[in-house]
Amino acid sequence: MSTNGQRRAHWTQVAKAKSDTELIVSASINKAKLKKIDGVISVRVIWFTKDARKRDVDSLSVLVKSVLDALKKREIVQDDHSGIVHEVHLGPIIIARDNPRSEVHIRRVEA
Repeated sequence: MSTNGQRRAHWTQVAKAKSDTELIVSASINKAKLKKIDGVISVRVIWFTKDARKRDVDSLSVLVKSVLDALKKREIVQDDHSGIVHEVHLGPIIIARDNPRSEVHIRRVEA
């Protein structure tokens, strides 16, 4: 759900979209066998789209919130406050007609 979609949606739709995203992130954590990440992190979200339609990169901010909440809930990161999540990068947006997806890249950084 995009930022604009979230503003227009009923709160139950927003809650369901967040829950669905958390389930997908949780399954991805299992698949990647992701272990707890101690310390300060940097997060980058890359959006691979199915077409060349223009999109606002800030639409990814809703996704980031759900992803960070899921990582915290699964205890992959200690917390999602600014003392742990040093920075978040949104984008780039890349055309990938054969494999549209979102990727979340997490790396440890020195505090």
